[in-house]
Parts: sequence; C-alpha cells; structure tokens
Amino acid sequence: MDNKYKKIEDFSEQEIASAQKKAKEDLYYPNYHIAPITGLLNDPNGLIYVNGLHYIHYQVHPVDAIHGLKYWALCTTKDFLNYQYWGLSSKPEIKEESHGVFSGSAFLENDQIKILYTGNHRDDENVRHQTQIIGTLKDNKVIDKAVLIEHDFDLYDEHIRDPKIIEIKNKEYIYFGVQMKGSKVGSIAFYDYETKKNVCNIKYDFENFGYMWECPNIEKVGNKYFVVFCPQGAKSNDKIKFFNYDSTVYLFADDIDLEKQEFINPTYPQLLDYGHDFYAPQNYYVNKELISIGWFGTFAIVYPSDKNSWQGMLTIPKKVTLENNVIKQYPYEVFVNNILQDHKTINENKFLVKKNFRLKFRTNKNLDLKIGNGKDYIQLIINDEKIIFDRANQEEKVISDLEGIRYVERKHKDQEVELWVDNSSIEIFVNNYESVFSSRFFIKEVCQIEFDAQIDFDYWDIKKINMKICD
Repeated sequence: MDNKYKKIEDFSEQEIASAQKKAKEDLYYPNYHIAPITGLLNDPNGLIYVNGLHYIHYQVHPVDAIHGLKYWALCTTKDFLNYQYWGLSSKPEIKEESHGVFSGSAFLENDQIKILYTGNHRDDENVRHQTQIIGTLKDNKVIDKAVLIEHDFDLYDEHIRDPKIIEIKNKEYIYFGVQMKGSKVGSIAFYDYETKKNVCNIKYDFENFGYMWECPNIEKVGNKYFVVFCPQGAKSNDKIKFFNYDSTVYLFADDIDLEKQEFINPTYPQLLDYGHDFYAPQNYYVNKELISIGWFGTFAIVYPSDKNSWQGMLTIPKKVTLENNVIKQYPYEVFVNNILQDHKTINENKFLVKKNFRLKFRTNKNLDLKIGNGKDYIQLIINDEKIIFDRANQEEKVISDLEGIRYVERKHKDQEVELWVDNSSIEIFVNNYESVFSSRFFIKEVCQIEFDAQIDFDYWDIKKINMKICD
C-alpha cells in the first residue's frame, strides 16, 4: 500500500515501534521544541489558552516523514516546560475529511472549546473538495463533527482552507484562505458565522501575490489589524524578496471594510521570518497578549532527519507587539522564565558550549559569529548594510532547490541580538526584535561559538522539556 494515504490503523505494531526507535535515537531530535513522536509535523492548529492551560494541536502524518494523510495531535502545557501529550486528537472519520484533517483553529463557545478546521476529500474523479467543519473538543478529542461551510465551486477553485473566527463591529465572521475562481489568485474569504453565507472576498492591489493565501491570521494589535498569511506562488519584486518555496508575510490595516471587500490603508506585505524553515504560524491570545507559534519547516525540502522517521517541529512561542508602528517578536516570557538555567556573563571571542543554549549580546559594530565545531558550522554575519545567516558549511546538507544565504536589511546601528539553539535548529532575533531568522541545521556535534573579536555576551543552558504520554 502507498503510505501517503495509509491510515494509522493499517501500520503494524512493528512498523510503528521501528519508527519510534529511530526518531528517539536521532541526534537531531530536539530537546526543547515540540516535535512528532514519529512522522511529519507541520502546521500548528487549534491554539487556545483556557483556565491556565495552553492547548497546542498540530497537523501530523503520524508514522512516515512524508506529506500524506493528515491527522491532528494535541499536547497541553501550563509552563512550556512540562507537557502532556494526548495523542491524535482528530482523525479522518467522516467523508469530508477522507483525505486529511487539514488546518484550523479553536475558540470558546458556551464554555466549550470548539474546533474549526478544513476537511480534505477527493472524489472518484480526484477532484478536491475542501469543507469547513466544526467540532467540539471533549476529553482531548474532537467529537460531534459537522459540516459548517460547503466548498463553493462557483466562487473558488480547489484551494479553500484554514478557517478562524473574528468579531468585527460586534458580529462574528469565519474567514479562511481561498483561490478565486477564474482569476486563480489568492484571497481571504469572510462568511457570516450565523448564516454561513459569504459576505466578502478581499480585493487588493499587490501584483503577483500568489494563487492561494494559506493560513490567514487576523488579530487586533494596538489600534491596527495585524494580518498574517502565506501567499503560495508569490513572486519577488522590488518591494519584497521571497527566499523560500512558500513564505509567510504580514501587513497592517486600519480597518476591514467588508462591504468594499478591502483592508483599509494596508501596508505592503513584508516577510514575518527571514529564515530557511518557517511557515504557517498561528496566533492566539493569552491574557490579552498575542502569542504566535509557527511550523519550523517548509515544503519541497528533504531533511537528514527524514531517514529516521521524523520531520518538522514547532517554533518557540513568541509574543507579538506593535511598537511605534513596527512589528516586534519576542520569545514569550513564560517560556523563557521556565526553560533556562545556568546563566553566565562572558567576555571572550571563543567559548565552549552545550548543544542547546541561548545567547544574547549587543553590538554597534560589524560582526561574524560561527556556531559548530570548527570544521562544521553555521554563520551569522552583521555588516553595515545587511544581517546574513548562512548554513552552507553544516555537516549534513538538506536537499532543496532554494538553498543559499538568508538576509535582512540592517535597520539599526545599535543591535540587540538573541539566539536560541537546539539540536538541529536556530532562531535568531535581530534588528532589536524587528526581524527573525528560523532555520534548521544539521551538525552532529555543536561544541563552540566563535566571534571574530572579543565581545561581552550572556549565555544560558536550556532545559529539556518533559513530555508525558497520556493517550
């Protein structure tokens, strides 16, 4: 049987045990990022904070490291150090999700956690039908699934997915990414939650901005609407450079006019992350703070971990703020306060490290930083004009048509820089938290950091998360 659409029940106990053993023993398996026990993890889903508990679902193909039949898995945490893993929270059960439980969100209704997501189905002629489905989370499983919005082939082509809910002028709407019929351009559709009728498909003036806008998030940050989406097939121009096969962008708007079908005074979209491996973030509120978690991976790439039956992880949680009309992303304080240990303040150019660490420093000079073991390394370069991340000298290569350096404009002479390193990943905050690089890398033994000149920096070791299996 082709494993792409093979159900979890059709894998033998031996196949599952073998995959789990390989993943568990892989040197690249993360210590403090959420990753699949086996299989391929991609989009974070159903993120919600209720009664002191973070519910973190994610899409997963549960055995093989391939994009195949998708399920949801669930873990919960109070502190981002101690987790409970509840197994597969949603499986393909009804016809409308026969070919995968696709991405979606969570919200509270009458004190119940409701799950809103896309069901993926292909008919006998292989035509894709994508249906918006609603269910209820009970005992950490999605139950009582019901079709909410059918696929409208008069309005949209095959791409119509990733729903969330929003309140605009005291009225609730469901919105999701679509590919418009005829023009085949991406957009965001809005439906009245009460009537389930289409009220708006956003129009815009951005040229060559993709055939599908996946994974939209629209939240209020300050007095602006913060709009995040993933424009599949978008092309670079003189205003934006796309490095990856698919990227994630954001814009701000003063308002959303559903009658005119437009964002009011939108800024031109900019990259949310400049690294090699970032996609499909989902935002949710925690005590009025906007928290974001992304898929630490991307499409059209083969990682060295694939042979050990796992691929993908989630990023660390980040707090999103608007400061002087500039977006900033910070490591979320609750995560930071619970995950760190053994702080040191150091003045050196070379320092021996453990494989998992956090590093912070300030500089107003140019800089070259290498992380690795001398022979194999990744590199951060700060010059007068750009901040550059390069993984060309890692030990094991990823297979991608879009390798190469990643860079962002140096926006400030005085730089505050923060790095988080796990067994096969790095998250770099630069431009005083205005820019982020999220990239995977594959060096078996990371044991040192080396600056090109002596510098003051702060260093922390990072604890390993505890994932208690509760399923």
